[in-house]
Amino acid sequence: MRRRTVIAKGLLAGIAGTVALVYVARSRIAAMHGVAARSTMADARGYDMMATVIGPVYGLLARTAVAELGPGGSMLDVGCGPGQLVIQAARRTSDARITGADLDPLMIDRASANARHRLPPDESARVTFTVADVAALPFPDRSFDLVVSTFSMHHWSDPKAGLEEVYRVLKPGGRALIWDVAGPIRHLESAAPGPSASITGSPFRSLKGGRRWSLGPWTIAERYDLLRPAEAQNPTEPRSPLLR
Repeated sequence: MRRRTVIAKGLLAGIAGTVALVYVARSRIAAMHGVAARSTMADARGYDMMATVIGPVYGLLARTAVAELGPGGSMLDVGCGPGQLVIQAARRTSDARITGADLDPLMIDRASANARHRLPPDESARVTFTVADVAALPFPDRSFDLVVSTFSMHHWSDPKAGLEEVYRVLKPGGRALIWDVAGPIRHLESAAPGPSASITGSPFRSLKGGRRWSLGPWTIAERYDLLRPAEAQNPTEPRSPLLR
């Protein structure tokens, strides 16, 4: 029991470190987008090095995501950065088609290079990356079985529009897994409300609202599991609120 407690605390500490590092890196890059519309190669490399160091945490998230995919499934990672989650997911599947999208062209360049170098040819052939804004995804309706987002939603310029696009590209019955920073970490950047404010009133059905990762009294991150219903909702009925 004591060993399990130590392992659990170590995992939470790793998640806390991951969230903090991702927050710092993405905040810097997001600030540069407001000035120059793209990061520098040094920023992309620095973020890539950080993501590699905390790769085991991305492995944990990848296992969770892959568990939602059926045989021959398709997954989209929005805000994929240098492709850590995409690569980890590709290693854990035999036939899934996995796509990464990011607003930053240099991040996509790094992600594509990482996939070529770190995956065998049969796995890298199932992986693609594209420059895209989550609020205007360049994919047809009903393209993916699963959409994931890791610690990037608080940087979306229009979260509601982003969720509408995620819903559009999901197949009926498809799911979205949203991980994002929470509490004091998010408030370091903005007093804007968290994901629940955008999810409430969206077309999604919330399967589980606000699963929290905490370290002591501090909530570090939240996970939201969202479903695009298999059947169209009655347009006269109100959209499903976020379940608590």
